[in-house]
Amino acid sequence: MSVGTHVHHYRSDPDHHERPGLLALDYSPAGSEWFVGGATFRNSFRQRSAYAYTGRRYAAQESPFYLQVTAGLLAGYRGEHRHKIPMNWLGVAPVVIPSVGVEVDRYRGELIVLGNSALMLGWGVDF
Repeated sequence: MSVGTHVHHYRSDPDHHERPGLLALDYSPAGSEWFVGGATFRNSFRQRSAYAYTGRRYAAQESPFYLQVTAGLLAGYRGEHRHKIPMNWLGVAPVVIPSVGVEVDRYRGELIVLGNSALMLGWGVDF
């Protein structure tokens, strides 16, 4: 389970919302670097959005640091904000989201790269 607590947009815009309220749940078979998941959040324009994805974590041996990449479908950018994400055909867009993280025991923190728009700070715990 992960939460996204804060977003920093690269360009200042009074319409941007900085608190996404992201909640994500992932499933990974024991011992696998691959996972699937889903997330719900409020996008930069306060619209309820969803992300369904698969991903892989690349962990360094004997180090708490890792790289992670997810790819999936993002829905929720509607109306005048529909074109704020590329390829948002029919209200659903394919996306790839990289991140870098640190994991200690079952707790982790991540810095998530949201394209050329923003960075998000995320926290998680594994069950």
